[in-house]
Amino acid sequence: MHCLRRILKACSHEKDKKTYHYKSGISFSYFSNCSLCNDNVLYIIMAKDKPTPIEQVNQYIEKLPVELAKLAQAIREAILETDTEVGEHIKWNSPAFYYTGDMKPFDPKEYKRDIVVYNVRKGSILLVFPTGAVIEDITGILEGSYTDGRRMVTLKSMAEFESKKEALQKVIKLWLDKVEKI
Repeated sequence: MHCLRRILKACSHEKDKKTYHYKSGISFSYFSNCSLCNDNVLYIIMAKDKPTPIEQVNQYIEKLPVELAKLAQAIREAILETDTEVGEHIKWNSPAFYYTGDMKPFDPKEYKRDIVVYNVRKGSILLVFPTGAVIEDITGILEGSYTDGRRMVTLKSMAEFESKKEALQKVIKLWLDKVEKI
């Protein structure tokens, strides 16, 4: 939880504490005329919970149509079970998966940490590998040959995903082998 705390004057007499909560997730406490010390005391805690990256991905998937959500969740689980050093978050307004381990320094514009990101389209999920051109794809699953180095995998159904799952995990492992670790 990310908190912003501001104390104007403190008082330890909790029995006079009143707490107010707002729908936005922000709350504050107010001590008024403490019965023991007769001071006017104001203690404010402003806190707004920010969902964790995993919760953000969960929320994204929950908003999808049912069949697409099932496909997105199955893809997510397959990507995450490929390696323990694969993490997830929301990037470019979509679920994205990245290498969580230590790496040699690099220019952030090279996207060397980013493995794959979802691009949800009408009835399908396009998996975009921003640096997919570095992968020697022995599976034949990667599509496209873009000058910016990205490669893609299109998945339209659970059956298609099941038929490509092993190849997808192999491509991710090949990508992880290319990471310049320290």
